[in-house]
Parts: sequence; structure tokens; C-alpha cells
Amino acid sequence: MKNMGRALVGKEPVAEVKSPGRLSKVIAAPYKADRACMTAAQKSIEKAIDCVTRLQESAERRPSVLRAMQENGEKVQPPAKKAVPAVSKAER
Repeated sequence: MKNMGRALVGKEPVAEVKSPGRLSKVIAAPYKADRACMTAAQKSIEKAIDCVTRLQESAERRPSVLRAMQENGEKVQPPAKKAVPAVSKAER
């Protein structure tokens, strides 16, 4: 920036590079904070996408429990009911 101004005025550019000044730090601060927030949001979104992908893959590998119950329910016979002797009121 300084060399551009010096070139417009007609002076020779400065070859020595200085560290950013106070003004550039003040101007860059909101952008750095915004970038940090966006980076954190991006990381959390990527983690959520990975979790959903793993969940979907595990759901595809596991067979449906309901479907297995329906298929095996037809194969299994219900247990035989035991005859319960009737209790009369006098025996109580």
C-alpha cells in the first residue's frame, strides 16, 4: 500500500518490508474473527455429515428387526397352553 502511494507521488518504492501497522490490524480484526467463526462452523458441519454417513452405513448393514420378527413368527409355532385346573370358591 505504501509503495503504491509512493509510486503515485513519484517517489522511489521502499524495498524494506515492514510489519503491518495498527491501522491494518484494526481493519483486519473483524475479518479474522469472521473467518474463525466460519472455520469452526465448517468443522462442526463436517463432523455432523460424517456422523450421518456412518449412521446410514450402519443402518444399511443391519437387517431390520421387524422384518426378522415377521419372518420368524411364521416359522415358530405358538407354545402349547397348559390346562389350569379350575379353583372353586370353597377351596380358597
